[in-house]
Amino acid sequence: MNDVRSWDVGISQRIDGTPWQLRVHEIVGSTSGPTTAFVAGLWGDKALGVLTLHSLIEELRAADLSGRVLVIPAVNVPALETGTRVSPDHHQLNRRFPG
Repeated sequence: MNDVRSWDVGISQRIDGTPWQLRVHEIVGSTSGPTTAFVAGLWGDKALGVLTLHSLIEELRAADLSGRVLVIPAVNVPALETGTRVSPDHHQLNRRFPG
């Protein structure tokens, strides 16, 4: 059983003034090795990737893992909450990178 750590990272402020935080999960294997990352939930109308990454966390917890995996299942939480492609500020997050 691999160790899974989770924490919130504050990235900005939501349109209603509340903090915008991302939940990060880190699965660490029993031996050292490379690090990889999986990210989903960029568009709020595409929730299947979010569900898939939650399942992946559980599979990796039980896997024979070397290294570590970072998982951020939901990047655009405001859009996911409304089930729309755009955030409440009417911007597509993938068109706003890098800032």
